[in-house]
Amino acid sequence: MFREIQLQEAIVVKGVSIKLSNSQNKNYLHIRELWQSFNAQLANNEIKLERNWRKFGVVFRAENAYFYLAGINCLENFYGFESINLLGGAYASFRHHGAMSKLKDFYYHLYKKIIPDMNLNINKNREILHYELYTNQFNWNNANSVIDIFVPLSSEN
Repeated sequence: MFREIQLQEAIVVKGVSIKLSNSQNKNYLHIRELWQSFNAQLANNEIKLERNWRKFGVVFRAENAYFYLAGINCLENFYGFESINLLGGAYASFRHHGAMSKLKDFYYHLYKKIIPDMNLNINKNREILHYELYTNQFNWNNANSVIDIFVPLSSEN
């Protein structure tokens, strides 16, 4: 659940994205396929991640639609990859423990209960809704899997 408010430095995430639908069940399946495709593209581009690897799942808004980008923080450009900037600033940090199948319920609880109860000042017009940080603590369907989630805060927090 809630961990802390953290100041994050700006980073560039490069990867592949999909447009999200209004169906959380369909999005779950499409995002799962996106990660499989992205991981294959990492191998095809001979991108080797270090032992303490980090991958990002970024939910963002563009042209009145929502998208999900699976990516890594890197400076190089790779064919088929797009870039998104994660701005520096204050972020509320949350932690999800458990299998990916439980993530949908976690997000519902996060946005409907936890964030409103905490009175966090979130910019409703932000481009980045949140991003997920995946590390070597992540294991897709393991009950001990860990995903850190960062929600950008308004500068008034």
